[in-house]
Amino acid sequence: MKAGTLFWGMFFLTLGSLFLIDNYANIDFEIYQYWKMWPVVLILFGLYFVFKGSFLRWLFIFVNSILIAFLLFSFFNNDFIFEYDENDANVNIETFKESYSPNLKEASLTFRGGAGKIFIKDSTSEMIEIDSRSSFGNNHFYYDTLDGKARAEFEIKGKRNKIRKINFKGSNSEIKLNPNAKWDLKFDIGASSAELDLSNFNTNFLKFNSGASSVDLKLGSLSDFTKVNFESGVSRIQISVPENIGCQINSESEFSQKNFAGFEKVDDQTYQTSNFNDKEKKIIIDLNADVSSITVNRY
Repeated sequence: MKAGTLFWGMFFLTLGSLFLIDNYANIDFEIYQYWKMWPVVLILFGLYFVFKGSFLRWLFIFVNSILIAFLLFSFFNNDFIFEYDENDANVNIETFKESYSPNLKEASLTFRGGAGKIFIKDSTSEMIEIDSRSSFGNNHFYYDTLDGKARAEFEIKGKRNKIRKINFKGSNSEIKLNPNAKWDLKFDIGASSAELDLSNFNTNFLKFNSGASSVDLKLGSLSDFTKVNFESGVSRIQISVPENIGCQINSESEFSQKNFAGFEKVDDQTYQTSNFNDKEKKIIIDLNADVSSITVNRY
């Protein structure tokens, strides 16, 4: 039996059983009691690779599949509502923006945040514009220019609220970028949801470092070469790439569910579109996800 077969079998068996029992017995999981255990998942994966040639590896896979099922059940069994009342004194509402200059041909943004929602869908005549609503702490924004390149850093700072089975107020950040610059984007996020439509932006490099997150990413064809890198834990990742671009996926996600429609398998970790070698414009996607659902489709 393969390790992946045992993992997914026990994972779905445990998760399905929990939801079935909850339908009749109403299991009351408080996520803040269980989600702190998520580092154990990484420890068990580490033990699996240390003892890969030993019988103990099957025990670590068995326990990890059950643990992850419990964590996901506790996550989905809680109600999270990101809602903000502008009259609420506890909600911090801020707008950050910097002016665009035609001399600035390249730009970068580093975004750091915990639990919340992130949006990129509209452009701006400014170089960058960020509208932020947060129920904890203060935001930090840094911006400078050097040698024709703009550099912006945005960080949501402060003490995080515990997640409970009540309305959860985290952060909500809407980012607008100038479409005339070539962009490098880096996101270091925790339990966040990101909806990023970059189809109208010239994106050179995109990096994600996330924990339990949900990411919807749409890439465009304005850049000759785009490099995308994902480092994630338990996540749902959906990426859309243009059909007129050659695309290659390098996936080191042994325990993740993968759906790469329109891609041909080159080897165990590499997938390519049929036009990859023929197209001058290319997108390279590197995926390193612990236990995730990953979909890459073409539009």
